[in-house]
Amino acid sequence: MYLLGRIVTRNSIYSYMYVITIMNKNIIIIITTVAIVLSIIAIIIAGFSIMTHHNMIGGNYMGGVHNSMHTNNMIHSNQMDHSMMMHEVSSELEFIIEMIPHHQEAVDSSRQLLQLGTNNEELKILLNEVIVAQEGEISMMQMWLESWYSDEVYESNYMQMMPDLTQLQGTNRDNAYLMGMIMHHQMAIIMAQSVLEIEDVRDEVKELAQEIIRVQEEEITLMNSLLE
Repeated sequence: MYLLGRIVTRNSIYSYMYVITIMNKNIIIIITTVAIVLSIIAIIIAGFSIMTHHNMIGGNYMGGVHNSMHTNNMIHSNQMDHSMMMHEVSSELEFIIEMIPHHQEAVDSSRQLLQLGTNNEELKILLNEVIVAQEGEISMMQMWLESWYSDEVYESNYMQMMPDLTQLQGTNRDNAYLMGMIMHHQMAIIMAQSVLEIEDVRDEVKELAQEIIRVQEEEITLMNSLLE
């Protein structure tokens, strides 16, 4: 009887130990599984955070680029509108006093490019033609001021348009001149067209305005063809 009791007790102990062992294994499996799941969740959260941060940076960068381009376009548009407004004249006198410095800038810029040098023979011919033609027109307009408006007090509001060519070389310099002079000519045409719409403008001024339109439209076509 005593022996039987010892056997039962021993078996009970073995059974209890087996159950404990199984439970421990299950607990380890559960803990390991939970740890793996938590690790996966942490990786997902980290990845999502990185993607979100990247998208925010990318969005801010692209937004900055877009805003910068939009701002530049607005500035360019405002400059164009401002230039067009500044070159619409309201009287014969205003046309003369604004066209003189406008012509002078064309002469100065053309002479500067000749002095700096260009390998484009067609451009050289154009530069000399601009200088000769516009210097002659400047002298004529100055005579008109002395003859017609000697008692008038006037001041030009002309703003410089042409780029500084001294910091450029070769084709870049030629192209800078051409692009600047194309717009420069366009503004002269606007001035000439606007003075033709004004009443009581002398025939001499009308003839000059018509000549400016004709010649400078032809030169714009030529300059566009010379751009490289």
